[in-house]
Amino acid sequence: MVFTTMYCFNKNFFFNYPISLLLIFFSHFINLGGSLYLKSFELTIITEHLRTPIQTIGNLVLFNFIIILSHQIYIKIQLSKTIQFKLRKFLKKLKFDDLYNIKFLYFLSSIAVLSKLFFFDFNIPLDYQQNSNGPSLLGDIIYGFKFIIYLPVVIFFSNFLYKKKIKKSEKIPFFLYIIVMSIISISTNVRSIIFDILIISAMISFLVFIFDDEGELLKKNILKFFMIIIFSFPLINFLENFSNNYILERASAQNNTPIENIYSFFNSENFFKDNKKFNNNSISGEIFFNEEYYEHGLFNRINILLVNDNLNYAKNNLSVYQIGLVKKLQINQIISILPQPLINLFSKDFNKNDYLKQSTASYIYGKVAANYGGKNIGSVLVLLHIIFGVYVYLLLFFIFIPSFIIFDSFYLSDEKKFSPYILIFFYTTSFGILNMLATTDLSPIFTLTFRAIPQTLLYVFIVRYIFNFFIYKKND
Repeated sequence: MVFTTMYCFNKNFFFNYPISLLLIFFSHFINLGGSLYLKSFELTIITEHLRTPIQTIGNLVLFNFIIILSHQIYIKIQLSKTIQFKLRKFLKKLKFDDLYNIKFLYFLSSIAVLSKLFFFDFNIPLDYQQNSNGPSLLGDIIYGFKFIIYLPVVIFFSNFLYKKKIKKSEKIPFFLYIIVMSIISISTNVRSIIFDILIISAMISFLVFIFDDEGELLKKNILKFFMIIIFSFPLINFLENFSNNYILERASAQNNTPIENIYSFFNSENFFKDNKKFNNNSISGEIFFNEEYYEHGLFNRINILLVNDNLNYAKNNLSVYQIGLVKKLQINQIISILPQPLINLFSKDFNKNDYLKQSTASYIYGKVAANYGGKNIGSVLVLLHIIFGVYVYLLLFFIFIPSFIIFDSFYLSDEKKFSPYILIFFYTTSFGILNMLATTDLSPIFTLTFRAIPQTLLYVFIVRYIFNFFIYKKND
């Protein structure tokens, strides 16, 4: 972890490649490095609950070292600089490099949030609103707004990131946004909606302090900084109980209407209570491939060392034939990033929901131990090791270089400025830029790079054209 930190925050080149370096740092923290701090916080040993600790930790350290060498290759080859120059020129031409119009960003955010809010019928049980044939055409269209819902967070920090002063009255929409997103999160029993907002906010705050060269921001807010540290410990317990309540309500959530879920959540006898008993039962070892590595449930979302160990153990027990099935599943999941109507043009029998309803980790666990299904958490680095074997060490030298080039293109090093439209992709539980190397499998990386970002930028371009033509022009 020390070596990774020294490399990623080296002042000689951090401010030229901050996105790709933060990607490496946070992905390593989630995969392995964070366990050193979190296990120390809980006063437990790092090897606890691990079946293959030496092999798992050794591989993760080697993977991370190779990825850092890959990053060195990326920053030294001229081709990457040429491609980035052209991409930045293109982004500037389309005005994706700055905020420009705050009113438009509020307008865009409103569309994204409302599309999320009204996608569900609040009077019909969630289970009846699922499409067994995969996401509908409307679902595929709304997918383009999935990341735009985090744009209000960027607006909130725009004073620090882009020196755009936001009036106090203009901050009111942000608090309304938090309320609406909380309602969506609780009504659909999807805790990642609200927790992703908190994590993105924390990451952008971290970014703001790093780019505060003279430390002026810290000096002016030193009291607030210490207050945050003081209240962070009780806040962890509150968030822990809040998070556990989602899990305790999950058994009945799909059979309830969204409104019933809200009522049930706040009237639960477990709400605001200490749920450590719940966590201890989860970590007792009753489940063969347990994902509860820490006593604090939130820590299991921050670090997935046990998940890496689970998959490494499973890898040692897979036959060649079973590995072939895993490869086939990965190919089908990558195909499934395309909208279903587009897939139907080439194959009428391909139903993407057949491959999205189960994670690759669950599929692998089911081959080793019976009765596994659903959405167990995976790890892309160990999955690559399962698929490619010893060739993964060579593959890691080159496979992520295209992503480094694309992501860093959204950063203008001469101005030390990030495109606001790249910040919204920084983190989500399922996948994001900064946790890309700690995501569940290969398909999220393809989804992020080749669908989510291009589709989102296309929607921004279309909505901005409509806004300028029908609204902004009219007001002028």
